[in-house]
Amino acid sequence: LGRTSPSSGLLGGALLLVRDAVAGATRLSLRLADADAAGDAVGAGPLGQLAVGNAMTPMLPVFEALALRAAKVSLAASAGRVMHLEFNHA
Repeated sequence: LGRTSPSSGLLGGALLLVRDAVAGATRLSLRLADADAAGDAVGAGPLGQLAVGNAMTPMLPVFEALALRAAKVSLAASAGRVMHLEFNHA
C-alpha cells in the first residue's frame, strides 16, 4: 500500500485507457515539459470549486475538458514539470 493524501468530501474518478484506437472514442495524447503550470490552475474550473480540499481535485480539469470537448488541457505534473494533454474527439 502506498501513502495517501489528506482529503475531504467524497470524490472519485477513473479513466479507462486503451492502447489501440476505438472507433468513435476520444483519443488522448500527452507530453511532459519543463515549465511551471500556468493558465490551467489545478481546481480553477467550476468542478474544482466544488471539491476544494479533496485529494482528487487535480484530475478535475481532465474531466472538465472531456465533458466540454476541449482540445487540450495542461496540468501541473510535479515541481517544474507540466503535463500537456490533447484530445481528439471522434
